[in-house]
Amino acid sequence: FEKFSDETLLKELYASADIALLPYRNIEQISSGNLAEAVGFGKPVLATEFAHARELLYPGNLKIAKKQLKSGHELETRGILVKLKGKYKNLPDVDNLTEGLEFLVFNENARVQIGKNARQRGYEMSWPNVSRELVQYIGPILEAKFVIKSAPVIVKKDKEAEGKSEDKKE
Repeated sequence: FEKFSDETLLKELYASADIALLPYRNIEQISSGNLAEAVGFGKPVLATEFAHARELLYPGNLKIAKKQLKSGHELETRGILVKLKGKYKNLPDVDNLTEGLEFLVFNENARVQIGKNARQRGYEMSWPNVSRELVQYIGPILEAKFVIKSAPVIVKKDKEAEGKSEDKKE
């Protein structure tokens, strides 16, 4: 979409999607609202390997996901990452993009499990949970700061230093 979408429309769009495809061309992309929303809505994401995607979709490796699926292990990833290629590293690798998309489309169990992993991470990074964690982290620090500010300060004079200062006076 080329325009701002309201929350109702976004919910409808994400609810109707099976996979979120984010082929960004800039590996330096710091963050992505689309990525955060897709993860929050529990959608398996196929994205090019930019900083926010590497962090949020960890481990994001298709080969590892295929091995885990084949061996019957639970998939750990929240999405699949695709490398960028080309002279300026600004083009999604179409073969890897296709392979990742086929993996998600034709492996319903993997798609569902990756979506659940994404939803769990989305829940963890929701504002109510982040703010609760922040208060738990900052609360003791603030309490300690106030205790330290109100504690008396005792300064012991060093007799040797005191003697030197008296010598200078004479």
